[in-house]
Amino acid sequence: MSQAVPAGYGRYLPVAILLVTVVSVFPYLKMPIYNTFLVWGIQALVLAYFWQVRRAQPELGFANQVWLHAYVAWAFVCVARGIAIAEGYWEWKGLVTASFGLVLPMATYSFLQKETLERIFRGYWVLVVPLFLAFFAILNKDAYGFYFSLVPLFILAFPSRNQIAGAILATVSMIVLVADLGARTNVMKFALCLALLQWYWLRHLVPLSVLFFVRRVLIALPVVLFALGVSGIFNIFKMDEFIEGEFVTQREYKGEESTDNLKADTRTGLYVEVLATAEKYDSWLFGRSPARGNETELFAQLAEITGKAERLSNEAAILNVFTWTGGVGVVLYGLLFMRASYLGLHRSNNTYCRLVALYTAARWAIAWFEDGNFFNLSYLSVWIGVGICMSPSMRRMSDAEVREWFARVFSLRPLPDRGGVGIR
Repeated sequence: MSQAVPAGYGRYLPVAILLVTVVSVFPYLKMPIYNTFLVWGIQALVLAYFWQVRRAQPELGFANQVWLHAYVAWAFVCVARGIAIAEGYWEWKGLVTASFGLVLPMATYSFLQKETLERIFRGYWVLVVPLFLAFFAILNKDAYGFYFSLVPLFILAFPSRNQIAGAILATVSMIVLVADLGARTNVMKFALCLALLQWYWLRHLVPLSVLFFVRRVLIALPVVLFALGVSGIFNIFKMDEFIEGEFVTQREYKGEESTDNLKADTRTGLYVEVLATAEKYDSWLFGRSPARGNETELFAQLAEITGKAERLSNEAAILNVFTWTGGVGVVLYGLLFMRASYLGLHRSNNTYCRLVALYTAARWAIAWFEDGNFFNLSYLSVWIGVGICMSPSMRRMSDAEVREWFARVFSLRPLPDRGGVGIR
């Protein structure tokens, strides 16, 4: 059994989540208040606190944690390599910025106990969700999904909560889904969780073995599609070739209206440039470290700013993982998602963890075209999901215990003898 968590343990986790949320939407505010050194300071503080509140999980076993240990260790090795090779202002700035996102998976160690997860969820519900009213007028519409990045993990437990909480979550989901269809990834995450939730009502008709199959497909599909794309057989990003009709939406960014083609291929060129850079510098195995990026012609104008036509990061997480950590990092990254989703689906006593496992497997698939691995709430939500899947205390709960757990999450009263977040 895991050690008892002392009273007041992790009491500042809600503040940490609040800081991550605010930092995440800084670039999307209609008023420029972004300060690089302030953001770096907040990120360093939050990471240090996550590390401080981690607790050993001997009951999880080394075999179930090995890929988390391996990926986090390899990420730090790559950061160290970056420190050794970085030259000039832009490389050092890119190294620091990228490193915070690259090592963010270490926060997973803080999400392996249901007590810390409860504090995070309560803090987000009581502090962050209501604060959106203050951000609504100054936040660009395409960032609503980033602000509410933890809500999909709440949606997956929809049957476990009260009517008021359900109404609020339904409203938030509708806001994200209709505010900006051009924010395709945010729309996809919310729609995906709403779709996964249907299994709760169909679970007596659809056997668990179907979920096992879906998980395997989600894990394998991006690798298969990548192989088909590289071989020239089929490119999933060229949607004009297999989807007929026009799919466009109007977007507003910084007060300007624009038309966004939802079928536009915005990823093939990125893959071509990343792979070409790996071939040129023979960085297939170990990557170039977070101090370097991929050479680019698509964004050649960067040379006017940085002095070299090199893009330090891309929108797709897997491209950054490959560029910064190489094939070794990609394999470790994939194995971590495989193991976490397996534990959440195959070794869980409750429906909630099973659905989170499928969502986590889906985030692995999404990483091949979006979900940039930067220090923000969206990427942190990936590791909260991984933590839920791996957590022995979360997986051990029954459906009834999960309902009680979420009742405390959505309660506005302080947790007795816990120092919990609440409206006092």
